[in-house]
Amino acid sequence: MNRLPDKEFLEMLGGYRRDRREKVEGLTVAGLLMFGSGLAIRDEFDNIFMDYRNETDADDETRWVDRITYDGTWENNLFNFFRKLPVYFK
Repeated sequence: MNRLPDKEFLEMLGGYRRDRREKVEGLTVAGLLMFGSGLAIRDEFDNIFMDYRNETDADDETRWVDRITYDGTWENNLFNFFRKLPVYFK
C-alpha cells in the first residue's frame, strides 16, 4: 500500500513536477492524461478519444466483437480506461 501523500506519489511516478528555474509546479502531461479529469484532458487535447475494439473474431459482416469507449459512466482518463481492459487480456 502506498503511504506517500498524493503529491509526493505523483512526483515519484512522473505525474507532477516542480520547475525550479521557472518557479512553477503542476501536473505533467503524463499526469494529466493518466489521472486528470476527462474535462481537463479535453481542454488540453481536443482530439483525444479513448477507444478499444476487440476484433479477434471479427469478419466481413462484424466490425468488432466488443468495444470500450467513453460512455459517461466513468472518469475519462488513461488510468480508468486501462482498468476496463484487463477482462480482454486474460
